[in-house]
Amino acid sequence: MCRGEGYREGQRIALSTLGLALRHLGEYEEALRRHHAEIELSRAEGPPEQLAGALNNLGTTLRETGAYEEAARVLAEAVELYRAVGNTERVRVTRYNLRLTRPVRRRVHTVADRLRAAYARRLAVRARRHLAKGRPEQALHLQRGCCYFWRELGDRHREGLAVLDLSSTLLALGKYAEAASAGDYAAQIFHYSGHTTLEHTAQSHHTRAREAAAAG
Repeated sequence: MCRGEGYREGQRIALSTLGLALRHLGEYEEALRRHHAEIELSRAEGPPEQLAGALNNLGTTLRETGAYEEAARVLAEAVELYRAVGNTERVRVTRYNLRLTRPVRRRVHTVADRLRAAYARRLAVRARRHLAKGRPEQALHLQRGCCYFWRELGDRHREGLAVLDLSSTLLALGKYAEAASAGDYAAQIFHYSGHTTLEHTAQSHHTRAREAAAAG
């Protein structure tokens, strides 16, 4: 119904929405087909920001399939497009997705790794103290560090918990685009680990952030 002349934008939105829905259902092959079609439409006649959004959708879906190198290439292109039009918020969000796209390395847990894990726990405790005292900006900086260390250590569950905390703080600060991205990523981690309750919590963060962003 969106294929006729004058309905290109409706077709693009339909492809984007369906692709994201299929991704959440785990239908990655079908989701990728929609996102590739979305990109073709956007390259043909859409503005740069529209193409960047389509590339971000494709890149984050590729990440879930384990195609890290291709995902990184696609997301890097999206970052450059957002940078070219001066959309600094989307540059930040897409660069965040790009950082999360690096494959987790298998590591031998050395003494240094145990020290990093202890430091990550201390960062989380300090972040909670800042939040309790009404200092979310200071907490945010510590939470970003916590996410980084757990990812480097390959502890997916603790990384998911840290990203979930980060999403909550971003939401409270009104950084809705980044909060939605973080909530979505945490939901992916908990989906694969089978932690249904945590997955639903992360999905609710993602939904609330997207709704808040749409409300303006």
